[in-house]
Formats: sequence, C-alpha cells, structure tokens
Amino acid sequence: MNTLSKIIMAVVLIITGSMLAFNCSKEKTSEPPPTASSKWTILVYAAGNYSMDTIATGHSYCIGDIQALERVGSTNDVQVIAMLSAGPTLGIAHYYHIEHFQDNGNTISSPVLQNLGERNMADGTTLKDFLLYGIRNYPAENYMLLIDSQGSGWPGCCHDDLNGGAPMHTADMANAIEQAISESGIAKFEVMALYSPLMGMTEVAYELRNCSHWLVASGISTSMRDLLAPEGWLTPLNSNPSAFSSILATNFAQSIYDEGQNRSENVQMAMIDLNKIVRLANIAGQLGQDLSQYSGPYWNEILDARHQANDSNADDPAYVDLLKFVATMYNSADLRQLEYIRNANDSLSQAFHDAVPINLYTPGLSPRNGLTIHLPARQELYDSTNYARLDFHNLGWNHFVSNFIGVSEGLGLPTTISGTISWQNGRQLSDHAYAFLDTISSPFRYHFDSTLAVPMNGYFNFTFSLLDSFTVVCEGWDDADSNAIPDAGDGFGGWDRDGNGNWSTLEDTITNLPGQNISGINIQLMPQYKAR
Repeated sequence: MNTLSKIIMAVVLIITGSMLAFNCSKEKTSEPPPTASSKWTILVYAAGNYSMDTIATGHSYCIGDIQALERVGSTNDVQVIAMLSAGPTLGIAHYYHIEHFQDNGNTISSPVLQNLGERNMADGTTLKDFLLYGIRNYPAENYMLLIDSQGSGWPGCCHDDLNGGAPMHTADMANAIEQAISESGIAKFEVMALYSPLMGMTEVAYELRNCSHWLVASGISTSMRDLLAPEGWLTPLNSNPSAFSSILATNFAQSIYDEGQNRSENVQMAMIDLNKIVRLANIAGQLGQDLSQYSGPYWNEILDARHQANDSNADDPAYVDLLKFVATMYNSADLRQLEYIRNANDSLSQAFHDAVPINLYTPGLSPRNGLTIHLPARQELYDSTNYARLDFHNLGWNHFVSNFIGVSEGLGLPTTISGTISWQNGRQLSDHAYAFLDTISSPFRYHFDSTLAVPMNGYFNFTFSLLDSFTVVCEGWDDADSNAIPDAGDGFGGWDRDGNGNWSTLEDTITNLPGQNISGINIQLMPQYKAR
C-alpha cells in the first residue's frame, strides 16, 4: 500500500469513528507447533479490504466472522486456520489459529501464526500461498475452504480496494486452488463454501469442478453480513468430526438460512454437487447453441422468459435463474412446439436437481432454484473478454448471449448465406462474377445485397443481421466482359432449390431466420445471359 492509501484509510477510519485499536493478544509471530493429522482442517480466507466490509460504526464484517468462529474454536480433530485482512488492519494480513474466545469490537484474540504485511487479497497467489501453508502445517484427512468476501458472480470475488478494487477472477481462484491441491498432494477439498453474494452461478460451479466435491454458495445479491452462524455447522463437526462432508455442507447452508430467518433477512443458499455439474453445464451449453441457431421466429417469447427469470430484488441485472428460464420457455405454447426446448426442459431439469440437492431461500424472495446463469440484455453488461476466460465459455452458451443482446437491443442476429457459382460448361469464372440476393414482394422483387465470388472456386458469402425472418432468391451473374451491362457472353443463373432444371423466383426461394447459417447455395450459370 502506498503512503497516500494509508493516509486515506486512516482518515476514513477517524471520520467514521472506527479508530478502534486492532489488538491481538498474541501478536508475536510464531510457526505452528508440529501437529498430528486431524480429521478436518478448515481454511478460512477472509478478504475484507473492501469499502462495504467496514461500516460507519467501525464494524468489520470479516472481523466479525472471525470472532464468530472464535465463539466455537478449534479442537484436536478440527483445526480452523484463517487468513484475514480488513480495513481496521490497514491492509495488513495475518494467519491465525482460531481458538475459543469471546471478542468484541475489532479485536481478534486467537494466536497469530504469521504477520504477512500488506497482501493483495484479490491475487490468486495470495490465496494459493495460504492454502499451502494451512495444508502443510495442519494436515488432515479432510479439508474445507471457506472464502469470506464480497462477490460479483462469474467475474469473481475478494475485491481489494487497496489494490485497484478488481475482484479475483473466478478462473484465477480456481487455478490457485488447483495448484495448491497439486503441490500439496491432497485430493480435492471436501467442501468449499463461498460466503459471498452472487457466487452461486452455473459458470462458477463449473469452473470449480476440479477443486471440491461440494460447493455451498448463494446466487442472490443480498449480502450475508453477520450470518455465518458457526454454532450451526462448526459445533456439530467438532462434536462429530467423522461426519460425512455432505452433512457439513448441508449444515453450513442450513445454519446461514436459519440465521437469516432469525434476523428477518433475505437469504438463499444452495448445496451443489460439483461431481455432477459437468452434465448440467453441457446441457446448458447445448441449449445456448440451439437457441442461437433455431429460435429466430420466437425471440419475443425468449425475451419474456428471460425477464421472468430475473428477480430485480435478488438478482444481478445480468443474471437469471437458470431453471426458471428454461421452465418459462417450456411453458410458452409456441416454444414448447420445438423439440429441443422440450428435450432441454426434461434433461436440464433432471440434471439440475441431481447437481443441486439442497436449495433454501427465505419467504421474502420469489422462488430461487439455486444456480443462476449469465444472460445480460444490454451490451454494457457483457464483458466478453473476461467471460471468455471461463471454461464454461467453450460450451456454447456465449453464442446465445451475444445473439440475445443483439435482439434485445434491436441490432438483430448475425445471419449468413453462402454457396458457389460455376459455369455449366466448366468455363472459368471471370474476376467479375457476382452473387445477388433479391427479396420477394409480389408482384415485384427488390435488390437486397450483392457480393463478388472468388474466381478460382466460385465461393460467395453474405453476412447480415436480422430481427425477423425474410425470404430471398439468390442469383449469379458473370460479367465476363466487365462492362457492367448484362449482354451476350455473360452468364446468368439462379439457385434451383428442387433441382428440376427450371429456376423460378416463386419456387426456388430461401427463407432466412435470425441467426441462421445457410450454406450449399450452389448456382450454375447458363452460357448466355437471360433477361431478368
């Protein structure tokens, strides 16, 4: 942190009345004593270098969460190791061994294992180093990772205002965890909890599929401040450290939900089986490809389904409830006629419930199903460059996102028509062979577009944007003498749809749908020009 940042942070703390001494009763840095392997090691990454973590009273939510963990503490069989950096620490990070204390204010009484100085909590390397430290110094049969931070969904979490403010990208988080797993030689984490808003996303779960068996996360924008409630999940684990990891994940989700109920706050928590997220992600990706290619006449219904699947009181403007989006499309009489919509509704619904066995949401919310997906209706909400960093980007959903934005903003969908032009007698095309598209509007035809064909192979391609379907005929003309006048010696022909040798502007038409790619429009030219 530079000198100016330190001054600004200090002034803010004075103004807000938060100049409470950040005291650690055991500030002396010491390495952990040798320890035998325990049943569980729980690693807590508390990233509080964010403006919303510390409020006007000086209360830091991340510090409050560490204090909540201290109310329960570690045991010989369950070791809790935390890394904390927050506003009241002025960006100084510490490793702690969490022991049983009752703290108030901004005081942490648990022993400090290391004083790390300033660390960028949004840097994947910081996370990786902490995980390696905890795993190597506190070996266990099972590991849980709890990330306590501000979340943004697929763009990431662990914002750090002292280091630019950007979050740790989800791809960087997954990479850091995978590297720590590989370098330490352990298996996956048994449970990973993202105690952050908006992180319960299809894209996030898919990115973390190699990091943990279970993921617990919230897909809504409501913050989970002071709702950690470890008495509901850590206390039972301390009492029964041989409990299955699924029980720990269930208890974590349930205790936060219960605490939200007690405080009359809206909460949604889902337990996600990352071993089954791949199938769900592949189905969603294929649905995106199908929607892009085949749904031209039904964009109004798709737009409506998108809007119904977004709850303005709970969801980020760019995210929708995945299961509700698909179910709403299926409930549209027009869309239900499409086989791929019916298939997607059945297969995605089954895969979704397999992957999300537990989903809890308070009555103040409209029904939330446990996983959202990125579907912005405006270009300004689509960071295509960073979205492309996600593994999920390779499954096909991004094509639908791009097309959806085009339609919702009235820009249309990219549509193509391609084919070849050739002479019936095998004659070589000149450098002035053209393909034409003319629209049909009885009793007249109107020119729409034209393009040069490649002389060597006759290939041509039209690319344009459509908001609605339209019908065209495709013609070819080789202006052999390049005088721009149709005359003797030129060649002319049209695409013969039925191949009956009789080209007709009434029968041999092409109907284009928004987003459709039509190929194989192959035209043969007659050796003399016929009047149009």
